[in-house]
Amino acid sequence: MKKVFLHIGFPKTGTTSIQNFLTLNKLYLQNLGFSLPVNSLWPHENNILIAELFRNSDLFTSDLNVLTSDYFNRFPNVSEITSYLNSEKKKLSLYLSKLCTDYLIISCENLVFLKENELILLRNYLLKYFDTIEIIVYLRDQLSLKHSLLMTEIINGYSSNLLTPEFLIHDFPNHIRNVPDGYTLHKWDIDEFDYLHCLNKLEAVFPNSVTPRLFNKKDFINENIFSDFCSVLGINLSSDFIIPNNKNSRISFSAAKIINTFNKSFPGFKDG
Repeated sequence: MKKVFLHIGFPKTGTTSIQNFLTLNKLYLQNLGFSLPVNSLWPHENNILIAELFRNSDLFTSDLNVLTSDYFNRFPNVSEITSYLNSEKKKLSLYLSKLCTDYLIISCENLVFLKENELILLRNYLLKYFDTIEIIVYLRDQLSLKHSLLMTEIINGYSSNLLTPEFLIHDFPNHIRNVPDGYTLHKWDIDEFDYLHCLNKLEAVFPNSVTPRLFNKKDFINENIFSDFCSVLGINLSSDFIIPNNKNSRISFSAAKIINTFNKSFPGFKDG
């Protein structure tokens, strides 16, 4: 029985770390019966194009999501983007038709942005090649999420008037709607921060196939996200696995205030 594990990476839930882990252990996982569409289709750990293959073409605009703009900014119009995606979909179909393992792992951040009808297209497509689909999602406490998103903006050279204790402790679902235009949080649909909405959408498309996990060290198997992820796959995190280095930068609130002041004084810094 063939099965695909679809890891839908919500913002700030260790998705990049998981993708690095999968890539580093691609050959070992293949020996365990798991394939990864990494470096087979596109040279990227985050299979973001998989989401774009099932997005309605009429939703494309010149202001594409920051995660996909690097792929599409070389195309002069939507027609050529669509042609390119059709070509990539054929590559994916060929890859899946020749898959020699019983299990496939797809990890993609952009899947969280797909609407229900787009997820249905993805589901129906995958069921041509697999008997079952299991959805893996990690959910992070929204207060912690808001803090992390803001800190990431500041580390990346942007400044914000929102760096206040009041903003960081305010009720997230309501306060986020008042974030000024241009702030990163507006690049995502507000509904995607409503976990109940997201889980209901996923459950409607993939009934009895959604495995929500809490993004909290104390809730991870062995307090380790890689061990936790492996447990969903039905395998143990042994010493044979390669553990990636943590690439995420963390700064204190005091340090963030200093960097934020610098970014305000030198706004061009964000452009390099």
